Amino acid sequence: MSLRLDAVRPAAESADGPAVLMSQVVERPGEVDALLDAAARDGAQVVRPGKRGLFGGYHASHRAPDGVVWKLSATSKRRRDPVADPPTIRETIAIAGVSAPTRAKEFYLAMGMVTDRDYGDTFVDFSLEESRHRLGMMPPRAIAKDVGVSADELGGAVVLVHRAGTRAEAEEVLAAARAAGARDRASVSVDGDETVGAFTDPSGLSWAVTVS
Repeated sequence: MSLRLDAVRPAAESADGPAVLMSQVVERPGEVDALLDAAARDGAQVVRPGKRGLFGGYHASHRAPDGVVWKLSATSKRRRDPVADPPTIRETIAIAGVSAPTRAKEFYLAMGMVTDRDYGDTFVDFSLEESRHRLGMMPPRAIAKDVGVSADELGGAVVLVHRAGTRAEAEEVLAAARAAGARDRASVSVDGDETVGAFTDPSGLSWAVTVS
């Protein structure tokens, strides 16, 4: 049994817990610009226009209408046309703003996840099998500085989704989460899936466990 991140959904307005930065990774700067333009047309607020990063890549950020802040990153600084429409997303990353990533990661190790990059309380993320979704943890102030907002402007709590193959598997995941220190929470609705249960990890991050 291993917890994995299959989807991310905006939380209800009353949801608490750590703010989560969402990040999309593409290959080319032109794809970052295309995603930013599309987000702006859909009502997003541009926080930081696209520019080359000091240590590589090309980055931009925006705040979606639901309040979630998104970082858009290209792995290369070079522009290579044409850009696909829509751009190809290589990875989608949910980065939770937690004060102590080292302590927070223990829950996910107990849930069967494997760390990929572990820089202590600076940044931790997990390798996720058979998924283009990743989970990371970083102090809120560092996240805010990275995308160009203040820590209290991050906002936008979300619900992370694990999709189980069967109801029995879903119950197994929920039982393992409780044993690792999670708290049950009120069930949340996830479009297209049957929600079996929901929990909050020790850092306050919300999860729904569903059967698709």
